Amino acid sequence: MLRETSQLKEVFIVRYADDFKLFCKKRSDADKLFQAVQMWLRERLSLEISQEKSKVVNLKKHYSEFLGIKMKLWHKGNKWVIKAHVHDKAVEKAKSTLKDKVKKLQKISYAQKR
Repeated sequence: MLRETSQLKEVFIVRYADDFKLFCKKRSDADKLFQAVQMWLRERLSLEISQEKSKVVNLKKHYSEFLGIKMKLWHKGNKWVIKAHVHDKAVEKAKSTLKDKVKKLQKISYAQKR
């Protein structure tokens, strides 16, 4: 009922610490919300948002990254669903960390054999 009788914009918020994503159904709502959040953060909290990390993205066309996960909308039957994958940068970091740990274990194992 509120959706039909109100001028309020429907938005879903996902937040972790100081990172957050806002999800809207329409691009026009997303653009207005982006400007409003940017102004609110600046005026109320004296915070500036990162221009390279903050933008409006159409998830039907492009991926968006959040907390090391990249997500995109995919058409499934008669609805849209989120497909999520580990972000490429997070995969590379995990591989690098794993390689370093394996090398460390090999050094320990080699030292014990001597």
